[in-house]
Amino acid sequence: GLVPLARALRAAGHEVRVASQPALSDTITQAGLTAVPVGRDTAFLELMGEIGADVQKYSTGIDLGVRAELTSWEYLLGMHTTLVPTFYSLVNDEPFVDGLVALTRAWRPDLIPVGALQLRRGVGGAGHRQRPTARVLWGSDLIVRFRRDFLAERANRPAEHREDPMAEWLGWAAERLGSTFDEELVTGQWTIDPLPRSMRLPTGTTTVPMRYVPYNGRAVVPAWVRQRARRPRICLTLGVSARQTLGDGVSLAEVLAALGDVDAEIVATLDASQRKLLGPVPDNVRLVDFVPLHALMPTCSAIVHHGGAGT
Repeated sequence: GLVPLARALRAAGHEVRVASQPALSDTITQAGLTAVPVGRDTAFLELMGEIGADVQKYSTGIDLGVRAELTSWEYLLGMHTTLVPTFYSLVNDEPFVDGLVALTRAWRPDLIPVGALQLRRGVGGAGHRQRPTARVLWGSDLIVRFRRDFLAERANRPAEHREDPMAEWLGWAAERLGSTFDEELVTGQWTIDPLPRSMRLPTGTTTVPMRYVPYNGRAVVPAWVRQRARRPRICLTLGVSARQTLGDGVSLAEVLAALGDVDAEIVATLDASQRKLLGPVPDNVRLVDFVPLHALMPTCSAIVHHGGAGT
């Protein structure tokens, strides 16, 4: 939702700059936006591939209505203890934070929308608490929901057992920038949420709804997508970032074999490395490396996907 939001703000007459790691500058400018490189490039996907098992425990199989242990003190403390050093501190490292602080102090923006994973650490320096900061979600707000549950469970613990890895890390970071910790460093002042109201998690934060507008980057719509399908069409997609960090998690060959008995055209978006592992596929399967989903989905009767946060 960041690209459509940035474009909407520009269309409304605002000046918009997108701060990110240098490696994303081309991606940002290809979207027609102004890039400001800050910090340094980090091999995030490679790191996630190495420590994926530790993170996966707290990022998959999350069903708050079924798994009661997800609200236990042991699980919530384990989540904070694991994700602060292996995840949050990687996407909010010191070079990035310092570069973002320098940018906000020099440019003095009136509003700072940040990605859901970019905790407000980078704009919490002295004299910058008055700058409105909003978190832009791209899925369910699990970060704030689990943070709320953590604080509730922590309040019931004896004083000597009220560890808070998140507050300790952000408190140190805020002090380094001449500020102090409060929960606003985690939640921002308000949240921009593209999910329908019925799908939002209760978090107790101020939320501003935003209509979801798809953005798939630069794309060309193939001729076969524009043509009327002769039979029902089913899209099979397993995302990009999830499989790069955690692997596929399912047997693609078995999934496609099962779909081979369905009276439908199966459009499977698989990259070259995945296709090499398949061997022969059923006659009703069309393998494609990439197709813009916003163009493909209106032609489909169903979709089989991995349930990723962005998907």
